[in-house]
Amino acid sequence: MNISRSLIVRHTELDSTYIPLAYRRKVLERDKGNCHFCHRPTEFLCHDLVKCRGGQTTPDNLLTCCVTCRREKGELTAAEYFDVRLKQENIFEEVIMRIKVYFTNGRSLTGEVESEPSFTCPEFYIKTGDNGNQRKVNTRNVDYFDILGGTTKGGNHG
Repeated sequence: MNISRSLIVRHTELDSTYIPLAYRRKVLERDKGNCHFCHRPTEFLCHDLVKCRGGQTTPDNLLTCCVTCRREKGELTAAEYFDVRLKQENIFEEVIMRIKVYFTNGRSLTGEVESEPSFTCPEFYIKTGDNGNQRKVNTRNVDYFDILGGTTKGGNHG
């Protein structure tokens, strides 16, 4: 993945701390160059737990994050920011999303969730059949997931 030299050398108001190039590459590759929050392409990073709250500059604490989401996130963690966004937008309260989960062991699972899973949360539940049974999924065992669509009580969105 090519990273412009200006992003490595120059410090901006959004990136006031130095992030080693190896970390930057690892995080951008892990997040596939898309913002953790809005999924738009970006080359910017932010700390999940910000440094002023004790966060460290390590790959596990770094997220790919576009300028808009970074400004809105401020000093919140990713989980806190998602909570704020969901309450403000009020669009996911009655949404059922259909997803396909790809596990690190090569297996996959398709089902429905009530909100988009996040790797910042240790687990989520997925409904895998018409019988209403739910299965707990540990995100440490998940490589990635695809959102296949979603429905609300008002109609279909995907």
